[in-house]
Amino acid sequence: TSCFAPVRTTTATRGQNKKPGQTFYIINSVKTWLQAQRYCREHHTDLISGVKQLKDFKKQHPNHAGRHLWIGLFRDCWSWSDGSRVEFNETESEWSPRQPDNLGNQENCVRMQDDTWNDDSCTKRYKFICYEVPE
Repeated sequence: TSCFAPVRTTTATRGQNKKPGQTFYIINSVKTWLQAQRYCREHHTDLISGVKQLKDFKKQHPNHAGRHLWIGLFRDCWSWSDGSRVEFNETESEWSPRQPDNLGNQENCVRMQDDTWNDDSCTKRYKFICYEVPE
């Protein structure tokens, strides 16, 4: 079975060979998860993807708490938007208590709030985080 959204590739899968010095952008317009992914890919590199990027983002943007922000994690076969590998272990994942719960079998995308992750309906509209890798 295929994943929810196709992983976009170039010469190498996005997310591989990530360079230091990535820049993160909080996009203040609200979009569905797929709209946010499309926007990030058109204007930056992709939706923020991977635990390391999320940790780097928190260091660069310590005052983001309380916001609901789409991140690049989605379910069907849990994947990061940029194709980087997903590993869930207690020290790496940042799920809120009792998450992911896939409420109503409709929550296939992930948003961050107060540094924790919650699965949510991909059709809801939130602000989101893009990243950009220097060329």
